Amino acid sequence: MPDIIHVMGGPTEINQIGASGALLDLMPYMDKMPHFKKYAEENPTKILKYLNAEGQLYCFPPGQAAGETNRRGWMYRRDIFEKHNIPVPTTSDELYAVMKQLKELYPDSYPYTWRGGLSSQIEMFVPLWGTGWKAYYDFDAGVYKYGPIEDAFKEMVEWVNKAYKDELLPPDILSLNTAGWQNLVSTSKVFIITDYLTRIDSFNDAVREENPDFTIAYMKPIAMGSKGEQKFTYSTIISNALTISSTNKNLDATFKLFDFYYSDEGEDLLSWGKEGVTYQVVDGKRKFIDCNSIADIRNKYGFTTYGTSADFDYNSHMSTFSPELYEGYMEGVKYDMPEQPEPAFTQEEYEEIVHLEEALRKHKEEAVANFFIGTRSLSEWDQYVQEVKNLKVDRYLELHNNANKRMQERMKELLGN
Repeated sequence: MPDIIHVMGGPTEINQIGASGALLDLMPYMDKMPHFKKYAEENPTKILKYLNAEGQLYCFPPGQAAGETNRRGWMYRRDIFEKHNIPVPTTSDELYAVMKQLKELYPDSYPYTWRGGLSSQIEMFVPLWGTGWKAYYDFDAGVYKYGPIEDAFKEMVEWVNKAYKDELLPPDILSLNTAGWQNLVSTSKVFIITDYLTRIDSFNDAVREENPDFTIAYMKPIAMGSKGEQKFTYSTIISNALTISSTNKNLDATFKLFDFYYSDEGEDLLSWGKEGVTYQVVDGKRKFIDCNSIADIRNKYGFTTYGTSADFDYNSHMSTFSPELYEGYMEGVKYDMPEQPEPAFTQEEYEEIVHLEEALRKHKEEAVANFFIGTRSLSEWDQYVQEVKNLKVDRYLELHNNANKRMQERMKELLGN
């Protein structure tokens, strides 16, 4: 095996590879990497996410910037709103009223939509009601809860069901793929979306060739329902990491390299390069030489390609953004919810969790889909909740809470605080 291995996968995949004996446990070597140890102490949640049930760490968790490309949020057609003097909504009632107004102005439109059916996009916006799409950690209560049986989740379902009945969502919302979604947005059949913020530039750059006024822009999140708050789900998540193979014969050099990755000097060099060579300072701001996009940065200089850094300065990417996308990123970070912890299960717990989770997922997706489009009446909500309880949701949550408590205690022991 090579000394350093880049693994495409999340904590579960990495820990399974590590348990096979292929990867090096980093915890015994923290003192050899003072910059990384400092990072671990300052970012315990990111380290905790990758620890296995025995407290072993088989990878260098990717930094915050590595996931920023995946930042998501609300967006809207700023040009259409300005054309009709429509104020940007700030409450759930205002949002619904705006959607109704847009439908009246453009009868063949569907003012709001997402893509991918019952996918991660729903997982992104459900917490705006103060709940979760699956098991989620309630930071105030300090325990895991199962969102799909909560009253706040019912409020979300009722909102979507009403919007569907009022034809404010596309009739094929549960099967709408990316291509169909892109067509609706680019042809002014949709005016509000939740998706990756980088869509701002991809839509604006493409559509403005025919419609110069076309402007997708960031919209601040809206507190929905009775429990919601003006926050958006933590979305800057990435599933890949650098690891050290267990057969590595150059450990001292490898530790030195990774510690450099986590130093201020290393982060700066591996984000920007050298002044006059890869970037220049214009009006007090760094600008890459001959680069107009993130793709240009990677293709021309290799920065932030897989394996070249552990964390980096995301301002390097933002230097290529349009004003609308730059605004979206600057605003979006203000509304991040806390990152959800990801408890590590023992092998025995994992085998039990897999079966419980699959049964709960299948039941939830079928029921929620039917509630959304009205093929199952919301008068059956209590019956649905009981069905979920019959699938041993309490045991499912017990396993999460036990694992999380164990990992928090383990983290304190390992970092000595």
